[in-house]
Amino acid sequence: MLDMGLRAFFREVWWDTRARVAGAVAGLVYATAYLFLVGIIFPLSFTLPPSIPTPSYEVVEGQFPQFPVLTIYISRGWALSINPEAFITLTMLTLLVSLNTAALIYLNRHGVCNLGKRLPASYAALLPSLFTFFSCCGGGVVSTLLLSTGAGLSALVFLQDYGRIFTLISGAILTSNLLLLRRSYRSISS
Repeated sequence: MLDMGLRAFFREVWWDTRARVAGAVAGLVYATAYLFLVGIIFPLSFTLPPSIPTPSYEVVEGQFPQFPVLTIYISRGWALSINPEAFITLTMLTLLVSLNTAALIYLNRHGVCNLGKRLPASYAALLPSLFTFFSCCGGGVVSTLLLSTGAGLSALVFLQDYGRIFTLISGAILTSNLLLLRRSYRSISS
């Protein structure tokens, strides 16, 4: 068994074309779902007047401890609104989802590691990341679905308070999953 560092492991995984493409696609799908589920990209409740050109943007700065919010009017009916916390969360979790997917595809494809029963557990590492949408924006499809149910408001308030904790849990689980995958890796060349 070859003892290789995490960087060398990722380099080897990322050189595999199928793993790289699968990781990139998984990251793109996750980021797109996140953008809509969180409410970073959303339909406007009004139509922009013709005097406002599209695309256009505005930066709204809140009072301390609020973050500034960048709003981009994509079209007359759609907008993108993001703050630094949401951007960092989106970037980091998308990167971790991409790396996890690429590593899983690589290890399964080359048969160097029998993931067997651990494969569903590896994909289950993505579950907490589905609750991170409450850490930054508190809007979007998920909030609408929760509010449409009878107990939705109380669930929404509960999850809003713990959204940042879910973000940290997601990052920790996805990172530890990568470390476990690297640890279980056996070199192809040996």
